[in-house]
Amino acid sequence: MSLILYNITLFLYELTLWLASPWNVKAKKWISGRKNLIFKIENDFIEHGTKKNTRIWVHCASLGEFEQARPVIELIKKDIPTAEIILTFYSPSGFEIRKNYALAEFVYYLPIDTSYNAGKFISILKPDIAIFVKYEFWYHYLNTLKNKKIHVFLISAIFTQDQIFFRWYGGLFKKMLETFTHIFVQNESSLKILTSHGYTNVTVSGDTRFDRVRILCGEKFQEEEKLKKFIQEIPVLVAGSIWENDLRVIIPLIHKFNHPLKIIIAPHEVDEKSLKMLEDSLQKSTIRYSQFTSNENKGKSIENSILILDTIGLLGKIYRFAAISYVGGAFGKGLHNILEPAAYGTPVIFGPHYQRFPEAVEMINRGTGFSVENSQEFSDTFVKLYSDTNLREKIFTEQKKYMEENCGAAESVWEGIRNKKLSAN
Repeated sequence: MSLILYNITLFLYELTLWLASPWNVKAKKWISGRKNLIFKIENDFIEHGTKKNTRIWVHCASLGEFEQARPVIELIKKDIPTAEIILTFYSPSGFEIRKNYALAEFVYYLPIDTSYNAGKFISILKPDIAIFVKYEFWYHYLNTLKNKKIHVFLISAIFTQDQIFFRWYGGLFKKMLETFTHIFVQNESSLKILTSHGYTNVTVSGDTRFDRVRILCGEKFQEEEKLKKFIQEIPVLVAGSIWENDLRVIIPLIHKFNHPLKIIIAPHEVDEKSLKMLEDSLQKSTIRYSQFTSNENKGKSIENSILILDTIGLLGKIYRFAAISYVGGAFGKGLHNILEPAAYGTPVIFGPHYQRFPEAVEMINRGTGFSVENSQEFSDTFVKLYSDTNLREKIFTEQKKYMEENCGAAESVWEGIRNKKLSAN
């Protein structure tokens, strides 16, 4: 791909979002969030005053990538308390949820990747280090960082042989890879692919999400006692990040299952239209989380069998109540976070499109994860797990072992960044 084609593609993408924004909520937020953005950032930094401390720019595509960056950010703040973190997001789903993240001095959308925006943005920020997470490659930003001799690191990355970097037409993306001071990959296969193409500045550090979910398990949950009243020591199915394709798979079991069971469903979209559609399709006694936890509720929700999570940001803590978990997305483009339920030791069920996710492959190999292709397979798998407590206990032990074996990636990444930065100075 040539630079001209790259610029045209980005322009057309922005134009498409602009045209869709009147009726598409996400497109509207994407566009409105970037309106006069460079001007706003410049004013923020004028008010902030002269740079006095180490400044680190962390860029994430969305919420999932933020969860990978988060344990590294926490280590940075622990190691260098005065460090200023500037956090950017590409998508509204990340920005809207984490725009008030306490450990970041500033949180912004990433301005559109043009030569002007990249030059202006980096001149305003004056970062000492830039950290990009997983799949984020923006030519003008990376090229500007390289030209200004600012160290830039890619963390929690995964590479496969069929990616554009390694195709005959991927010249521009190969140049992007060459801008990184160092690349921290999740697994050995990514390392082998990069080294086979001549990249030597690569280290296997693992997936930093393992560190994040371990921290999440230890955090207190304010509404835990209320949730226990809902559960009443009955087995719980937590279905997280659910799309319409996932609903078609799990609803038949919900309708016909006649054993004691509480269900907590977290839809991927929590707008009123999506919530109403979910409630109508379930055809059972449901209550929304916002109603359940309200002071006006007065305990009426205890008799409901299904709780709908109509808020964002709590799912990672809700999995602690699960006897069995189902994670959505794998009937579509991509599986959502299965490490969150696994961290609590629960078996995890998901759809068929999981091959790009090493953690899903590993869980299947360990017998702790289960892929299903239709509602009958889901029903059979769920009933087997529900009825066999010994199997669930074995899975609990194996999941905990898997988590423990893979923690420490965040420490490895930050130590590597710190050493590379110091040795280069």
